[in-house]
Amino acid sequence: MLEEITEALLPHNEVVHMIAAEVIEDGEPIPEDVSVSREPLVSVIV
Repeated sequence: MLEEITEALLPHNEVVHMIAAEVIEDGEPIPEDVSVSREPLVSVIV
């Protein structure tokens, strides 16, 4: 099941990378509270 979840998140990861690259290219600052992980993470806001 973890493999399916990881595979499903790959397109989202690519979108996040594209957005981050555009932000950097535009010279906008990256918020200080952004963290980077080599492992897939999921956030849940309740």
